[in-house]
Amino acid sequence: MAEVSEARRQSLQSLERGIAVIQVFSREHPSLTLSEVARLTGITRATARRILLTLEDLGHVRSDGRQFSLT
Repeated sequence: MAEVSEARRQSLQSLERGIAVIQVFSREHPSLTLSEVARLTGITRATARRILLTLEDLGHVRSDGRQFSLT
């Protein structure tokens, strides 16, 4: 049962981080670099990159090289 609880906690943490990435985009910051997303969310660049690439695969984010923006 402890494994299920741990898996759920990790899933929720991943979801929270994904939502945090989405929320850093705004009218003032319509496009951001990977480093900016990491800094603004307080997560590592590696985690921010994985989240941004996942969001891009799902069609919620687009990139033009260095800059990411919501679709």
